[in-house]
Amino acid sequence: MMLMHDYWSHRGGLFGRCHSHADAKWFWVNIPKNASSFTQTLLAHQLLWYEMNYHLDDLKDKTPMVVLRDPITRWVSGITEYINRYQHNFETHTVTDQLLDWIFDTITFDDHTERQHYFVQNIDLHRSVCFYCDHLYQDKLISWMESVNLVPSQFEIPDCVYEFAHETNQSERKRQIAKYFADVISAEPKYQTKLRQHFYTDYELIGSLSFV
Repeated sequence: MMLMHDYWSHRGGLFGRCHSHADAKWFWVNIPKNASSFTQTLLAHQLLWYEMNYHLDDLKDKTPMVVLRDPITRWVSGITEYINRYQHNFETHTVTDQLLDWIFDTITFDDHTERQHYFVQNIDLHRSVCFYCDHLYQDKLISWMESVNLVPSQFEIPDCVYEFAHETNQSERKRQIAKYFADVISAEPKYQTKLRQHFYTDYELIGSLSFV
Protein backbone atom coordinates (compact mmCIF):
# COMPACT_ATOMS: atom_id res chain seq x y z
CA MET A 1 0.00 0.00 0.00
CA MET A 2 1.29 3.47 -0.90
CA LEU A 3 2.00 5.55 2.19
CA MET A 4 0.66 9.10 2.37
CA HIS A 5 4.15 10.57 2.25
CA ASP A 6 4.78 8.65 -1.00
CA TYR A 7 1.57 9.84 -2.65
CA TRP A 8 3.22 12.09 -5.25
CA SER A 9 6.64 10.42 -5.28
CA HIS A 10 6.10 9.30 -8.89
CA ARG A 11 6.03 13.01 -9.79
CA GLY A 12 9.04 13.84 -7.64
CA GLY A 13 7.00 15.26 -4.77
CA LEU A 14 7.81 13.61 -1.45
CA PHE A 15 5.69 14.49 1.56
CA GLY A 16 7.77 16.15 4.27
CA ARG A 17 10.30 17.91 2.04
CA CYS A 18 11.91 20.81 3.83
CA HIS A 19 15.24 22.63 4.08
CA SER A 20 17.47 23.35 7.04
CA HIS A 21 20.83 22.31 8.46
CA ALA A 22 22.02 20.78 11.71
CA ASP A 23 22.68 24.06 13.56
CA ALA A 24 19.66 26.02 12.31
CA LYS A 25 16.79 26.92 14.64
CA TRP A 26 14.25 26.77 11.81
CA PHE A 27 13.28 24.58 8.88
CA TRP A 28 11.46 25.77 5.78
CA VAL A 29 8.61 23.59 4.45
CA ASN A 30 8.68 23.15 0.68
CA ILE A 31 5.20 23.71 -0.77
CA PRO A 32 5.29 23.74 -4.59
CA LYS A 33 4.15 26.97 -6.28
CA ASN A 34 4.48 29.01 -3.08
CA ALA A 35 7.65 30.84 -4.14
CA SER A 36 9.38 27.53 -3.48
CA SER A 37 12.09 27.81 -6.16
CA PHE A 38 13.03 31.31 -5.03
CA THR A 39 13.04 30.46 -1.31
CA GLN A 40 14.91 27.19 -1.72
CA THR A 41 17.54 28.85 -3.89
CA LEU A 42 17.98 31.75 -1.47
CA LEU A 43 18.33 29.50 1.58
CA ALA A 44 20.75 27.17 -0.16
CA HIS A 45 22.86 30.02 -1.55
CA GLN A 46 22.91 32.27 1.51
CA LEU A 47 22.56 29.90 4.48
CA LEU A 48 23.75 26.62 2.94
CA TRP A 49 20.50 24.93 3.97
CA TYR A 50 19.98 21.56 2.30
CA GLU A 51 17.04 19.25 1.74
CA MET A 52 15.71 17.32 4.71
CA ASN A 53 12.36 15.72 5.53
CA TYR A 54 10.28 16.64 8.56
CA HIS A 55 8.46 13.32 8.27
CA LEU A 56 11.68 11.27 8.39
CA ASP A 57 14.22 13.49 10.20
CA ASP A 58 14.12 14.55 13.84
CA LEU A 59 13.29 18.27 13.60
CA LYS A 60 11.07 18.59 16.68
CA ASP A 61 13.36 21.22 18.25
CA LYS A 62 13.25 23.46 15.18
CA THR A 63 10.58 26.04 14.33
CA PRO A 64 8.81 25.52 10.99
CA MET A 65 8.75 28.26 8.34
CA VAL A 66 5.63 27.91 6.19
CA VAL A 67 4.58 29.89 3.11
CA LEU A 68 0.91 29.77 2.08
CA ARG A 69 -0.76 31.28 -0.98
CA ASP A 70 -4.22 32.15 -2.25
CA PRO A 71 -5.53 28.73 -3.36
CA ILE A 72 -6.95 29.80 -6.72
CA THR A 73 -3.91 31.87 -7.69
CA ARG A 74 -1.72 28.94 -6.71
CA TRP A 75 -3.87 26.49 -8.68
CA VAL A 76 -3.55 28.56 -11.86
CA SER A 77 0.22 28.48 -11.46
CA GLY A 78 0.09 24.78 -10.57
CA ILE A 79 -2.07 23.62 -13.48
CA THR A 80 0.16 25.65 -15.78
CA GLU A 81 3.21 23.85 -14.41
CA TYR A 82 1.53 20.46 -14.70
CA ILE A 83 0.46 20.99 -18.32
CA ASN A 84 3.81 22.43 -19.33
CA ARG A 85 5.64 19.42 -17.86
CA TYR A 86 3.39 16.53 -18.78
CA GLN A 87 0.85 17.55 -21.44
CA HIS A 88 3.03 18.64 -24.33
CA ASN A 89 0.21 18.47 -26.91
CA PHE A 90 -2.07 20.79 -24.92
CA GLU A 91 -3.13 23.88 -26.89
CA THR A 92 -5.52 26.42 -25.42
CA HIS A 93 -7.35 27.00 -28.71
CA THR A 94 -8.37 23.32 -28.93
CA VAL A 95 -9.85 23.04 -25.41
CA THR A 96 -13.48 21.91 -25.44
CA ASP A 97 -16.16 22.56 -22.84
CA GLN A 98 -16.08 18.85 -22.01
CA LEU A 99 -12.35 18.96 -21.33
CA LEU A 100 -12.73 22.06 -19.17
CA ASP A 101 -15.48 20.39 -17.16
CA TRP A 102 -13.23 17.36 -16.61
CA ILE A 103 -10.29 19.53 -15.53
CA PHE A 104 -12.45 21.41 -13.01
CA ASP A 105 -14.02 18.18 -11.77
CA THR A 106 -10.57 16.72 -11.13
CA ILE A 107 -8.59 19.85 -10.08
CA THR A 108 -5.70 18.03 -8.38
CA PHE A 109 -3.38 16.29 -10.85
CA ASP A 110 0.01 16.37 -9.09
CA ASP A 111 1.87 17.99 -6.20
CA HIS A 112 1.69 21.41 -7.89
CA THR A 113 -2.12 21.29 -7.79
CA GLU A 114 -2.47 19.45 -4.47
CA ARG A 115 -4.07 21.16 -1.48
CA GLN A 116 -1.58 23.13 0.62
CA HIS A 117 -3.03 21.40 3.66
CA TYR A 118 -1.42 18.18 2.41
CA PHE A 119 2.11 19.57 2.79
CA VAL A 120 1.79 20.70 6.39
CA GLN A 121 0.38 17.56 7.98
CA ASN A 122 1.85 16.91 11.44
CA ILE A 123 3.17 20.49 11.68
CA ASP A 124 1.98 22.74 14.48
CA LEU A 125 1.28 25.83 12.43
CA HIS A 126 0.49 27.92 15.50
CA ARG A 127 4.11 27.67 16.60
CA SER A 128 5.37 28.23 13.06
CA VAL A 129 6.63 31.35 11.34
CA CYS A 130 4.03 31.83 8.59
CA PHE A 131 4.35 33.94 5.46
CA TYR A 132 1.72 34.81 2.88
CA CYS A 133 2.88 34.46 -0.71
CA ASP A 134 1.95 37.69 -2.47
CA HIS A 135 3.84 40.58 -4.07
CA LEU A 136 5.26 41.53 -0.65
CA TYR A 137 6.56 38.07 0.21
CA GLN A 138 10.21 38.57 -0.71
CA ASP A 139 10.44 41.82 1.27
CA LYS A 140 8.75 40.27 4.31
CA LEU A 141 10.97 37.19 4.18
CA ILE A 142 14.15 39.26 4.01
CA SER A 143 12.93 41.61 6.77
CA TRP A 144 12.22 38.63 9.02
CA MET A 145 15.58 37.02 8.21
CA GLU A 146 17.29 40.30 9.14
CA SER A 147 15.32 40.48 12.41
CA VAL A 148 16.58 37.05 13.52
CA ASN A 149 20.11 37.66 12.21
CA LEU A 150 20.01 35.08 9.46
CA VAL A 151 21.25 37.76 7.07
CA PRO A 152 22.87 41.14 7.75
CA SER A 153 20.90 44.37 7.97
CA GLN A 154 19.93 45.88 4.59
CA PHE A 155 20.57 42.56 2.89
CA GLU A 156 20.04 42.49 -0.87
CA ILE A 157 19.08 39.33 -2.74
CA PRO A 158 21.96 38.26 -4.99
CA ASP A 159 21.11 38.51 -8.68
CA CYS A 160 22.14 34.91 -9.23
CA VAL A 161 19.50 33.72 -6.76
CA TYR A 162 16.70 35.61 -8.47
CA GLU A 163 17.80 34.63 -11.97
CA PHE A 164 18.16 30.92 -11.16
CA ALA A 165 14.89 30.69 -9.26
CA HIS A 166 12.83 32.41 -11.96
CA GLU A 167 14.47 31.25 -15.17
CA THR A 168 11.73 28.67 -15.89
CA ASN A 169 9.03 31.36 -15.65
CA GLN A 170 10.19 32.96 -18.87
CA SER A 171 8.34 30.45 -21.06
CA GLU A 172 5.84 32.09 -23.42
CA ARG A 173 3.81 28.87 -23.43
CA LYS A 174 3.47 28.99 -19.65
CA ARG A 175 2.35 32.61 -19.75
CA GLN A 176 -0.31 31.75 -22.34
CA ILE A 177 -1.62 28.77 -20.37
CA ALA A 178 -1.75 30.74 -17.11
CA LYS A 179 -3.63 33.60 -18.77
CA TYR A 180 -6.05 31.14 -20.37
CA PHE A 181 -7.02 29.53 -17.07
CA ALA A 182 -7.19 32.85 -15.23
CA ASP A 183 -9.57 34.14 -17.92
CA VAL A 184 -11.70 30.97 -17.80
CA ILE A 185 -12.09 31.22 -14.03
CA SER A 186 -12.97 34.91 -14.28
CA ALA A 187 -15.55 34.29 -17.01
CA GLU A 188 -17.17 31.15 -15.53
CA PRO A 189 -18.29 31.50 -11.89
CA LYS A 190 -19.07 27.75 -11.74
CA TYR A 191 -15.38 26.95 -12.10
CA GLN A 192 -14.39 29.39 -9.38
CA THR A 193 -17.02 27.82 -7.14
CA LYS A 194 -15.60 24.34 -7.77
CA LEU A 195 -12.11 25.54 -6.91
CA ARG A 196 -13.29 27.20 -3.71
CA GLN A 197 -15.11 24.04 -2.66
CA HIS A 198 -12.13 21.83 -3.49
CA PHE A 199 -9.70 24.06 -1.58
CA TYR A 200 -12.04 24.70 1.34
CA THR A 201 -9.53 23.33 3.88
CA ASP A 202 -6.83 25.64 2.52
CA TYR A 203 -9.06 28.69 2.92
CA GLU A 204 -9.87 27.61 6.47
CA LEU A 205 -6.19 27.07 7.21
CA ILE A 206 -5.15 30.48 5.89
CA GLY A 207 -7.96 32.18 7.79
CA SER A 208 -6.84 30.60 11.07
CA LEU A 209 -3.26 31.85 10.99
CA SER A 210 -1.31 35.05 11.62
CA PHE A 211 1.33 35.96 9.06
CA VAL A 212 4.62 37.82 9.29
